[in-house]
Amino acid sequence: MWQFASNLVVAMIVAVLTVQLSLRRFYREKWWERRLDAYIRVIEALHHMMRDLDASYKREIEGRDHESAHAKELSAKASAGWAEVRKTIDMGQLLLSPEALNVLRHMMEDRLRPDHMYFEYLDHTLAEVRECLPKVIALAKIDLKLTPSSFDRWTKKLTGSKRGLDPTSTIQPPTEG
Repeated sequence: MWQFASNLVVAMIVAVLTVQLSLRRFYREKWWERRLDAYIRVIEALHHMMRDLDASYKREIEGRDHESAHAKELSAKASAGWAEVRKTIDMGQLLLSPEALNVLRHMMEDRLRPDHMYFEYLDHTLAEVRECLPKVIALAKIDLKLTPSSFDRWTKKLTGSKRGLDPTSTIQPPTEG
């Protein structure tokens, strides 16, 4: 009888500990997935901003029309990208590292305002975004504890890309299945 009771008590303690450890791991993994998603959204936003600035810069040099459908599409994605970065700076303390937020803040504060010469604005802002993007990617790898090869495998798996992260696609965190 004593042995049965002691076995029952041990089994109950093991069951409770197992459930607590499983829940802790589940919540930690969910939190990691949310952080990955936040970094990917910021990286996508920076990509769209860079593409629009680069295209606008080239159009300005070549004297081409800024009203084409492609230019409007790039501009719309870039506007959404700027909004995403501003939102992330305001709300990102829960998801992004302080270093990544500082890089984003610096980019937003250091860019020239559009009241400067338009070409100067494009040149300076494009340089700021180009400098910011690789820094955010590197900080994401560190913050998420990803080695470069595992990060590439994740982004290839998520996007189906052969070259790794393809910021033109909509990326969602993987579902556990």
